[in-house]
Amino acid sequence: MRNRWLALAAVTLTSWLVVRALAEDPLPEPVFAKLVETDAAFLKKALAKGKLTDKVERKVKAVALMIAAYAQGKEGKATPAENALRDRALALIKAVDGKQMAEAKALAAKLSLSVKPEPGGRMGVVPLQGHLKFEYLMRLYSGEVIGGFGLERELESLVDLKGAVPADQKDKALALAYKIAVISQLAQVYPSPGGAKAKEWRQFGKDSHKAALALANAIRSGQDVGGGGGIADKLSMSCTKCHDVFKNANN
Repeated sequence: MRNRWLALAAVTLTSWLVVRALAEDPLPEPVFAKLVETDAAFLKKALAKGKLTDKVERKVKAVALMIAAYAQGKEGKATPAENALRDRALALIKAVDGKQMAEAKALAAKLSLSVKPEPGGRMGVVPLQGHLKFEYLMRLYSGEVIGGFGLERELESLVDLKGAVPADQKDKALALAYKIAVISQLAQVYPSPGGAKAKEWRQFGKDSHKAALALANAIRSGQDVGGGGGIADKLSMSCTKCHDVFKNANN
């Protein structure tokens, strides 16, 4: 029993440290609002169809977890409404797991920045990793054919870019950089896959998070981001190191 308590305490502490780190580099308000709006719209559209395929179900749960992470990442400055947004997104995952599609659809319809907090709502850090398998989180990088959103492909398009990101593509590029930053933070609270030591695994996540924020800053300031050895390439290489460990764990 004591060992189980210590393990739980360690997970909670790690979750708190990761959230604190994200709170030190919070999502800019316009980016936070846009990510929540875009992801909530996807959930509403996906759940409107009722029955979900396994592929779409994985995507729905991963997107809901991301919304929870966007909101919890503001911990320390989070409003009761943002905590309520997090809890509603987590409740949606639970509903989908239980095949309660009507409930999930109703929850998705209420996912917004103006969600009203409920009496007795949870404050503080809530561990997120228990709500979704790590491989489903990583699927966000994959192409749509296999149940992802093509984040890896989008990142490679920035690597191939010559010069700064065009003005009409900045919002999309910023959303990508910050999504990768959030995923990198979430990865740190999951058990290290393969033979990676916990400390080394968290370092992978920290490196990717730092590189993603550097990319976001470069996009915002109009710096060159592409080319070999450029800012986007550094993030791509950092992500690849994490992916290699993860893939090895599943071979």
